[in-house]
Amino acid sequence: MNDYIITSVLNHNTVRCRHQDSQAELLAYGVGIGFHHKSGDYIDSKSFTKLYEIKDVKLSQQYEDLLRSVDLAILDVSEEIIEEASREFHMEADNHLHIALLDHINFSVRRYREHIVITNIFLEETECMYPKEFQFSKKMLDLVNERLKIDLPTAEAGFICMHIHAAMHGEKASYSAMMVQIVTDCMKIIEERYHIHLSRQNFLYQRMVIHLKFAVKRSSENIQLDNFLETIIPEKCRGAYETASAIAEHLADTYNIQINESEKCYLAIHIQNIVSQKV
Repeated sequence: MNDYIITSVLNHNTVRCRHQDSQAELLAYGVGIGFHHKSGDYIDSKSFTKLYEIKDVKLSQQYEDLLRSVDLAILDVSEEIIEEASREFHMEADNHLHIALLDHINFSVRRYREHIVITNIFLEETECMYPKEFQFSKKMLDLVNERLKIDLPTAEAGFICMHIHAAMHGEKASYSAMMVQIVTDCMKIIEERYHIHLSRQNFLYQRMVIHLKFAVKRSSENIQLDNFLETIIPEKCRGAYETASAIAEHLADTYNIQINESEKCYLAIHIQNIVSQKV
């Protein structure tokens, strides 16, 4: 039944439309649905692969502008990744993910074709912090390379991972990236002070990463922890406590994140455990 009216054709696979009984603006995606169509034409909903309601006009305009400038093959693989992620992680992708992922892949492909080397200094931390999303993103990177006949490096899996994780948790990708950078900074402080290299695969390292993530989250939500060892840790684990204090100072100075005395003591315990095993 042709119950949708096209308001504009964005490309062969994407149109802007509305239901004939509703004024709600929609973006419809499906192979070839825009071909030989124009504004005012009716279209059958059975030809849609996906349908998104336009709730944010500014965001919608960004997406439309982007759609007009990217190759259809890039759009197709970006949408395929989102569809796979929705199934894999039982999530409902919002419009932010459609824009952010498409924009990122488009930019990455352009850099690759211009022979610009892509690096990701946070790759190890990203894999450690978001292991399920990272493994999924590696498979999706293989998909991108196969579909587009290119050879993007593993570094790209880390960037895709950020977008997927952010969408899963209702965050901006920039926030997920900031969390990875915070963890990277903190681990660098520990490694430099103790002259060691911490294995990202060690479970003690991963436990400390989890603590740091939640410490930052508690700080942002103004949640205070109690630690009955507050009076003991600074003396019993002096070096670890001083390192935890250095991390707290760095978080405050660089990110305006304040962690209290209890958080510092918990962090000191994690540091003591990890450096004593020299993982």
